[in-house]
Amino acid sequence: MSTDNANAARRGSESNDLLGLAPERAAFEAWFGEDGKWPSAVRRSGEGYTLAAAQSAWVAWRAAWATSTNRCAAVAAKYGRSDSCVAQQIADEILRA
Repeated sequence: MSTDNANAARRGSESNDLLGLAPERAAFEAWFGEDGKWPSAVRRSGEGYTLAAAQSAWVAWRAAWATSTNRCAAVAAKYGRSDSCVAQQIADEILRA
């Protein structure tokens, strides 16, 4: 698949991104594909990946993301804040500690 076709396919799947995972998927693919060095490592198959290792890593990435998102919300609620940006800042501070 050419780069243009791969990018078009990604845009198409991102438009169907009902869970809001497009930014996380982009970050995952940059990490797993070493910033474009290994594009075949992140070749998609439907909502998943053709490479089993990539699919397993994506499942783990999503679980970690969900956990951190829940922790952010919990910490923000504890401090009486609801803004997601504030929640992420609080989570970042916790992770740096």
